[in-house]
Amino acid sequence: MSITMKKIIYLASAALAFCMVTSCHKDQPYKSWHPTYISEHEAADLGLSVFWAKCNIGAECETDFGSLFAWGETSEKENYSWGKPGEYKFGVYNDEEEPDFGLSKYNVTDGLSTLQPEDDAVSAAWGRVWRTPTADEINELIYNCNWEWISMKDSKGNEIFGYVITRKGVTFDPSEEQDYIFLPAAGAINGTEKLYQNVYGAYWSSSRAGSVPKFGTFPQFAKYLDFLSDDWREAIQLMQVDRNLGFSVRGVTARIDN
Repeated sequence: MSITMKKIIYLASAALAFCMVTSCHKDQPYKSWHPTYISEHEAADLGLSVFWAKCNIGAECETDFGSLFAWGETSEKENYSWGKPGEYKFGVYNDEEEPDFGLSKYNVTDGLSTLQPEDDAVSAAWGRVWRTPTADEINELIYNCNWEWISMKDSKGNEIFGYVITRKGVTFDPSEEQDYIFLPAAGAINGTEKLYQNVYGAYWSSSRAGSVPKFGTFPQFAKYLDFLSDDWREAIQLMQVDRNLGFSVRGVTARIDN
């Protein structure tokens, strides 16, 4: 047998083996998609400036509600109010105490407008390679992705409602391997009362609220992603509210472009 013939047989055998390993045939084409893990946590590439985490902080899987945090705090608690017994980490808001309204950090005087790593629930739980998204990154998610209200099962088999988010122009298909995130409608906590689970979602940004023309500065507020069920699709938006409330947190990390 000639050397040329041996090469042909070898290449044909190699091609056949590759097709067998990768299920390479006409009705089941090879898929190159694979999950991305950053510091042991799965990330989704939605074509944005950052990768988004696949699950909430405190969740066992993407459909679990996870933990709820006051803005700038890194652990859960029983009472999410300004004063005792749910004392807010950075003081008690008092609109008679100018210019910082009784708040010891992220106020007018210190000029801090973005959470530092030691006050970031995402960084505290997953390490500093992960963090809470900024307000601009949340707006990017809102306006540059597809949002679809669906239900999925959590780790205990309960039906959980929320939004599945994919790249712009890409339809979510549970039978396909693709990049997406699911934001469960985990509700919120005001004081000790859990509100609106499976109907309402609130996710903190890392951005403190700024000044509002003609109204002044509101350091007691922080910005967050706010959404309601599918009947209120137009209500998916960036809002600002009191920092003491208990909301969900979803992490982001720097893009890794191959």
